[in-house]
Amino acid sequence: TYTFITRLELQKLKTEIAKIDDDAFVVEHSVGDIKGGMTKRRSLGD
Repeated sequence: TYTFITRLELQKLKTEIAKIDDDAFVVEHSVGDIKGGMTKRRSLGD
């Protein structure tokens, strides 16, 4: 599963992941050079 978030949402997402699984494997990558596709904006609670 891939999740795209803004840099402003990054710390909140990390906090939520740690609540569920403190040993979770998470990969972060800048998407500045990715183009195309459809995206839907949703809050972390969705």
